[in-house]
Amino acid sequence: MNRLVTVIFVFLSLVVVSSTLCAEWYIIKNEDLLTSTKKISIYTYAIAKDYSSYDKPQLVIRIDYEKGLDIYVNLEKYIKTNDFHSVLYRIDNENILSSKWIPSTDGNASFCPKIINRITIYDFLSILEDASELTIRVESYRGDIYTTKFKLEGLKEMLFPYKKI
Repeated sequence: MNRLVTVIFVFLSLVVVSSTLCAEWYIIKNEDLLTSTKKISIYTYAIAKDYSSYDKPQLVIRIDYEKGLDIYVNLEKYIKTNDFHSVLYRIDNENILSSKWIPSTDGNASFCPKIINRITIYDFLSILEDASELTIRVESYRGDIYTTKFKLEGLKEMLFPYKKI
């Protein structure tokens, strides 16, 4: 009996550890009906956040083979709809960096600019591909602070078939 309990405990411990160490990535594939242009969205859910929300924030990498690349965080909280806003971010245990990001039209997401801290969005994506974690803190127009953390393991493998741009 004790051996069975020990085996179950070890198994459950491994399941919990593996679920917190690996990111789960999801993919949505679309094609423009008129132009046949492919659009791919790859996303993962936050592993941690410091605010209440019914929905989990998502990190989204959207590749539109006609328009280019977007990287954004859907916070599920209202940020702002008409101006840049402050974002602090940290990749793994590196220094915390600051940037101005662009709000989505509905105000619930924050888009990475095409040039972020003197590198292109494509270079930023390459850095994310080789990283383990991304932590983002967004400040809303009212001064509310929302911080989310994402696991990035497996991103490079998910993107590989789609990196034509």
